[in-house]
Amino acid sequence: MAEASTAMKKAQEIIGDVQGATKRKAAATTSTTVVEKAQVDEKYSDIDTNTFYKVVFNEKLDAMQKKQEIAKALSFDPEDKTRSQEILKEFVLFKEYLQNERKRLAQEIIKLTDTGAFSELQGVIEELNGGILEFDRQMTPLTEIIDAVYKLRLQGGETVLGVFREIKEDQAAEEDRIKKLAESENKLQDLQRRSEGVNGDLSVLKTSRSHRKWFGLGGLKDDAIREISSKEGELTALGGDVEATVKQVETLKDPNTARASEFAEFAAEKAKLRELLDLTSEQHKARQKGLVASAQDFVNKSDNRVGNVVVHLDAMTGQIEGLSNVNNGMQSIYAIVSEASKDASDKNQTIRDGFLPPKEGAESPIEQMQRENKKQAAEEYITALDGSTVDTMKTYQDLTSQAIRIKQMKDANRDQVAKTRELHSSGIAGVADRLSTVLQAVSAAALNESTEAAKMSISTMNDKTNAVAMKESIRTAMGVKDSAAGLAKAVDDLAAYGEVLRTSSEITREGVKEIKQGLSTLEDSIKKTKKDLQDAYAVNAEVAGGAPTVATNDDKPVERKAAAPKKEGVGANFGQFNK
Repeated sequence: MAEASTAMKKAQEIIGDVQGATKRKAAATTSTTVVEKAQVDEKYSDIDTNTFYKVVFNEKLDAMQKKQEIAKALSFDPEDKTRSQEILKEFVLFKEYLQNERKRLAQEIIKLTDTGAFSELQGVIEELNGGILEFDRQMTPLTEIIDAVYKLRLQGGETVLGVFREIKEDQAAEEDRIKKLAESENKLQDLQRRSEGVNGDLSVLKTSRSHRKWFGLGGLKDDAIREISSKEGELTALGGDVEATVKQVETLKDPNTARASEFAEFAAEKAKLRELLDLTSEQHKARQKGLVASAQDFVNKSDNRVGNVVVHLDAMTGQIEGLSNVNNGMQSIYAIVSEASKDASDKNQTIRDGFLPPKEGAESPIEQMQRENKKQAAEEYITALDGSTVDTMKTYQDLTSQAIRIKQMKDANRDQVAKTRELHSSGIAGVADRLSTVLQAVSAAALNESTEAAKMSISTMNDKTNAVAMKESIRTAMGVKDSAAGLAKAVDDLAAYGEVLRTSSEITREGVKEIKQGLSTLEDSIKKTKKDLQDAYAVNAEVAGGAPTVATNDDKPVERKAAAPKKEGVGANFGQFNK
């Protein structure tokens, strides 16, 4: 244990180093602390003259030599009982000094205790958890929008288009609601102004003397009564209009008036899609920038906070090392003192045994008295030294237990420092990587949904154009079919016309035959009629001149008398038309 004397000095040096490292923190302590450091216990002001102090802190002696010197000093001198008692007092004082130094060094280390630990804990919990909540606040709306678009997309293009159409209709309805609300509010204000005006007119009509009889002293004039009645009726009508308009305004103030929806089961997704559409492109950029900023802020805060924890743990390492060195130094000293006390106790026991009564021979009363006095002094010395030895062993045991606790502290602190340094390096880098991956994934998901939405929109447009094209094709085909049907009808019509023509031709042919026959008959009839007509003209003449025999109907010729010659220039000559 040659390092016993240097262990204490090394402990003090380490404490001094820790104090230097925390000089700024120590400067903030109260002036009382500085005064306490300056105080020196007068009881130990000349401890360097102590026999045991000089032996223990003599760097020229090794542990065995120190043990031998202490054991020698603690050996009872029967010839100088007073000196032995003084040496024992010095021994007790030296142990008290050791306990005082142990206490003082522990207090110095206590002063170096990290008072910012709980502040750091508060900062870590506040800032890092706050950062998580902020990141989640920024992230959630974006992921909800992506999830909503994804869910709608899975339902098909018509669902997306239908929801989009309803959103546009909702927006138009909302604009219409706001417009009608403004109009209703303006109307309400106008009605209220008119009501106030009518009330004012009524007040004047009822109170003005100019509307009373007998120079303003009598009752209301008839025209005033009629006007008041008219105003009251007008006021009643305005009141009804005001009440109706107020109800209308209250109804229009509610923006959540339910509208019939074809996609009620996708109400939440529709709301998120509307949120996406209501914000401008710049607003969406700002939201994503906010998310990126919150991720960066979390990484920076984590780096700073964990770095601060590492600094505190490093300071704790120095403090624990100081405790360990103080403990080692004290253990070394108490080991030497304890071993020396045992050796001195054995030696003192031998000295005491030398004062036992002799087995043989007689001793004078004076010799007996002197022997017993020395024996009693040796026993008292042994008793006192044994008590001190027991106290020394208890302290040594306490120091050993403390050494175990310090080792556990060192092991725990070492592990914590290693974990914290790992957290500060790979942990922070890992969370930064994860955040970058998540942010890229969110952006990629948004772009993927953009691609899929575009694909779906184009597909929907294709479907619609195909439907129009197919409809037109069918319409064209139907036109061809109609043309074919028309042609067939024309053929049928022509066939019908042919049949008609044939029939009409036959009819015509028969008719022509009949006509010809009729004409022939008619011609004969005409001839006969003309003959009858001529005969009719000649009846009188023939009777006057002796009528010839008139032909009968048996077609025999009838004798006629020659007519008298006509005079020229008398009457028109119609006979020429008969030639």
